[in-house]
Amino acid sequence: MTNLLEPLSALLPPPPPAAANLWQPGYAMRVAVGSDYVGWEAWLHATYPQHTRYPFAPHHCDIWDWLWLLKYRVPVEEALIAILARGGGKSTTGEAGLVAVARRRSRRFGLYVCGTQDQADKHVATVSAMLGSDRLAKQDPDLTRRKLTQFGKPAGWRRNRLMTAAGFTLDGIGLDVAMRGIKVEEVRPDFILLDDLDARDDSLNTIEKKIAAVTESILPAGSDDVAVLFVQNLIHEDSIASRLTDGRADFLNNRRIIGPIPALTNAQITPKDGGGWRITGTPTWEGQSLETCNRQLQLEGPTAFRRERLHEVESSAGSIFEHIAFQHIDADKLPDMVHTVVAVDPAVTSSDHSDACGLIAASRDASGNTYFLRAHEERMTPQTAILQALRWCVDFRAQTLIVETDQGGKTWDSVVNEAWRILTET
Repeated sequence: MTNLLEPLSALLPPPPPAAANLWQPGYAMRVAVGSDYVGWEAWLHATYPQHTRYPFAPHHCDIWDWLWLLKYRVPVEEALIAILARGGGKSTTGEAGLVAVARRRSRRFGLYVCGTQDQADKHVATVSAMLGSDRLAKQDPDLTRRKLTQFGKPAGWRRNRLMTAAGFTLDGIGLDVAMRGIKVEEVRPDFILLDDLDARDDSLNTIEKKIAAVTESILPAGSDDVAVLFVQNLIHEDSIASRLTDGRADFLNNRRIIGPIPALTNAQITPKDGGGWRITGTPTWEGQSLETCNRQLQLEGPTAFRRERLHEVESSAGSIFEHIAFQHIDADKLPDMVHTVVAVDPAVTSSDHSDACGLIAASRDASGNTYFLRAHEERMTPQTAILQALRWCVDFRAQTLIVETDQGGKTWDSVVNEAWRILTET
């Protein structure tokens, strides 16, 4: 294996004369720091020391190896799918990677694609700040300066677009405003970074719309030699990241997958005496140490930590619902219902260590189709759970209320009666 800190003179073509056009097919600019040509790790340390305080993990090295081998107008065989934990440096790697491909002249036009335009704008702002680095300005003054029109005004430098004097352009695109035919002066995007596409509360309908935007608007806008980098955590079982990872996605079929990489391997979360939680395990990166993970756990709680940092998302595989095909339907398109049921599974206590209470409202139409109208899960007192269920009965004009009585038995009769009294008197 090649030493990543080895000078690249033996690996890359000789640099062109100073007056030559750096955007040449097959050419990747040798990056100089001081008087030495270096690999990606030394360049990052020299250019962005604030982002390289910790050693790179193997998965970071895999991403940077892929980025560093890109050459202008040379097609890439595989898209790179990096599934990293939240806090594991995924966005910072993508943002610095965009600067790197611009610095090396291996790509000319990048798209930073997120779930929303607001997210994309924030990432573009971060890349803009990176381009303003004094250390980068000493290496590549044109890359840090704005492109100017013939009248001396900035050609494009706003919250969702950067155009540099070196000829590199970056656009930020949200899937909520994705458009067809993205190009600048006949140049189509040759680097697409997909980051923060998924959201925790995405419905199946929302996910399908996002996939349609990616496959029908974003990816087709790329050049023939477009390089695609996808960075995300799993978020939930049906997210775009999950589909790319487990093979359900029918796009980016030539892809190499890194991960999923959790913040910790062999993670164990246990309650602490006096309240709170403790986690043990082996960190996958020094920048997200065990101490850091414990602070995040106290702040977020175990449910969010498991999902966001450990990629522990629920799966319906092997469940009693595996054979059911779910489909979204808007509320105003619901048919007439013949029967509606509200069911509640209350817990008998509401402490930090109690089980959550579950509620669901469902209806059946004349054809026998079942419609799930509302569902909720939360730690709450037994009376609050029953009161909530009764309110749903009123909201949906339910004919039946079902209460799980495996804990408490007949005592639930009195709880229901008291909750009904409270509801009718308020």
